[in-house]
Amino acid sequence: MKYLLSTTLLLISFISSNIFSQEMGTLTDERDGQTYKTVKIGDQTWLAENLRFKSDASYSYDKKEENDVKYGRYYSYESAQESCPTGWKLPSQEEYQVLSDHFGGDYDSGRKLKSTSDWFWTTNGDNSSGFNIIPAGSIYKGTSGSEGEEAIFWVNGKNDNGEGLIRIVTARDGNTDKAYKFRKSVFPIDKGSFSVRCLKE
Repeated sequence: MKYLLSTTLLLISFISSNIFSQEMGTLTDERDGQTYKTVKIGDQTWLAENLRFKSDASYSYDKKEENDVKYGRYYSYESAQESCPTGWKLPSQEEYQVLSDHFGGDYDSGRKLKSTSDWFWTTNGDNSSGFNIIPAGSIYKGTSGSEGEEAIFWVNGKNDNGEGLIRIVTARDGNTDKAYKFRKSVFPIDKGSFSVRCLKE
């Protein structure tokens, strides 16, 4: 009985420290009155949903605004740089790295960052982070695609070749070596429209 009690207490401690350690909240965007879930992870506070603010050069999946509720909107590179509400910003690659490192680094942090449903090939995450990355796909050259397969976020800044910085997590056909990697990448700024997560300044 003593051993069972000790094991139970350890399990409760583990669950508390790994799932419920993040502080959840809300943000109401004064520009359009929309309310978002937020999550404080370490010293960072993030939107726990994709941004839905309707700005110039932002688009709906399949050109249907009802999809904005689930997936958020998709922003051109230029629009993404200025899309976040006052007091919030588009995160840098270094700030995304802090988030990734908090959950074990780029190689497997996706498991804790990904949502618990909607990912193809049984590559759902456990969302123990509260960050809740959904597989919203992207819009490439005006065509919506990759719903269920990937999530791509614009990052603040460009590389030396003028390409936009992104963060991406994919399903990768159920290949577990890749399905939970929250990797850095780049993309031509005039070709794609991607999701935005804002970070509190």
